[in-house]
Amino acid sequence: MEHIEFVALYRGKKLNLAYNVKKASKVFCDAFPEHGLSWLMQKFIKLRQNVYLLGFLALMCLLSPWKGLVFIVAIYALCQLGAEKMIRRYIEDNMVSNEKFYQAMIQNQVVFIAKHD
Repeated sequence: MEHIEFVALYRGKKLNLAYNVKKASKVFCDAFPEHGLSWLMQKFIKLRQNVYLLGFLALMCLLSPWKGLVFIVAIYALCQLGAEKMIRRYIEDNMVSNEKFYQAMIQNQVVFIAKHD
């Protein structure tokens, strides 16, 4: 699929994008080293991986008398999930606006694009 067709379908909301955020972030950092976002993206990815650990800790805290800690851990986990949503939005916006990044995502087979009516 050509970039122009991709942009038209994306703006018309006639396609589904499926990709791994970790791989897509790595492709983004490799394609645009001048942006200086590689450190930030890698931090978000690492924190996202720790959400599972935080969920386990929250379960353990539920069994303990410190209920306030459960609230803090839950807020932190929700913030990390919000960070992933922000990264996804940033990656999709860059795929639409930059053909170089779009081609890098296709070449590395990171993104799966499905058209729908």
